[in-house]
Amino acid sequence: MKKIRLSKADLISALLCMVVIIPEISVYSKLPDRIATHFDVYGQPDQYSSKNFAVFGIPLVMTGIQLILCLITNLFHQTDKRDFINRAIRFISPATLCFAQLYILLYSLGQIKNPTSVVCTFMAVLFVIAGNYMPKIRRNMFLGIRTPHTLRNQEVWDKTHRFSGVLFFICGIVMIPFSLVNDYIAVIIIMAVMIIIPIVYSEMVYRLLKQEIHE
Repeated sequence: MKKIRLSKADLISALLCMVVIIPEISVYSKLPDRIATHFDVYGQPDQYSSKNFAVFGIPLVMTGIQLILCLITNLFHQTDKRDFINRAIRFISPATLCFAQLYILLYSLGQIKNPTSVVCTFMAVLFVIAGNYMPKIRRNMFLGIRTPHTLRNQEVWDKTHRFSGVLFFICGIVMIPFSLVNDYIAVIIIMAVMIIIPIVYSEMVYRLLKQEIHE
């Protein structure tokens, strides 16, 4: 049976989930007793938590989840430190948590006037970054365009992710100005394109390869 261990990178990524507590403690006395921790599609808060849970509880829960993700990755995926999947799992979650916590903090202090615009712009930037790394993702069970055909065939995986990398990059760039002007219908359409087109493309690649084999 494979022995599961946590590496130094795993522990560092878990500790990064706790870093966000530092700025929250510095303004703890200025925060309201109840803090908005969830928002609807219109950017309006629809769920609140106590100040203590928002400041300390959420980072602690996310730290535990991050350690579990690292253990699962070590169990089912190769542990090459240079591998993109390992680096992504260990740093995407902490980065997302830090953004979410700082977002909640600034909103609670009245510094964010248009919550949805901020979130959409952040997502657009993530798509631009993801577009640069998509071609480097090797077949795995965690990240990427995981359809039956891409998971079964290496060539379909490679071609789909090269195409998707360009698509994500372009869509991310196009999405930024729409996010800034609060055109959420355009944002939703762009995101739908990013989900549907790669799946359709992978099916087309698979059918072409299958046709070439029969010929």
